[in-house]
Amino acid sequence: SEGMFPTIFEVLRAQQPASRIAIFHDWPGFAGLVEKHAPDVMQHEHGAAKTTETAAGYWKRNHPALMFVHLDNVDHTGHADGWATASYYRAVEDADRYVGIILDMLRDESALDSTFVLISSDHGGKGRNHGRNSLEEIQIPWILSGPEILPGQLAAPVYTFDTAATIAWVFGLDAPGCWIGRPVTAAFRPAATLAHVLQKETPSRNCA
Repeated sequence: SEGMFPTIFEVLRAQQPASRIAIFHDWPGFAGLVEKHAPDVMQHEHGAAKTTETAAGYWKRNHPALMFVHLDNVDHTGHADGWATASYYRAVEDADRYVGIILDMLRDESALDSTFVLISSDHGGKGRNHGRNSLEEIQIPWILSGPEILPGQLAAPVYTFDTAATIAWVFGLDAPGCWIGRPVTAAFRPAATLAHVLQKETPSRNCA
């Protein structure tokens, strides 16, 4: 675990070691948040456009089990010009277009209907900063699509730490005992949830 709090990348690597895992990040500091041995590829690119292009190309060539794509243009614009400004919303539109490139690639590969796509953020912002407890800073998007996902808006709140737990649930992994997140099973059709429970009923692993 390299002395780090276990990430979803480490959990997938440990329990399904043959999985291909890829990370493409626009912010260089992201590399320090992930166990170095967990991904097959962890690559920093300069700019959201290049990050998206590189990630889409990699997926087409390698079809990884889990691919994480980090875009920094929205956060960068928030710090430079302020959250909820005209330039900030233009950056959000740009990010939406980059997500569209990934979705179009999956559609072209006839993989969109069989692939889970989760879009989220780590935080919001207020003024030109973030880190406090205002709603503008802590409320974020959380969008999940894929096989057996129910359309519509979730009634119950979703927390950032539920993201890794949900991905682990999709892969059928045992979540580390130190994770406080819970899989967002309400996003799935009831039949899929029941089938998942019947298929795998095992206790959680503990963290070292």
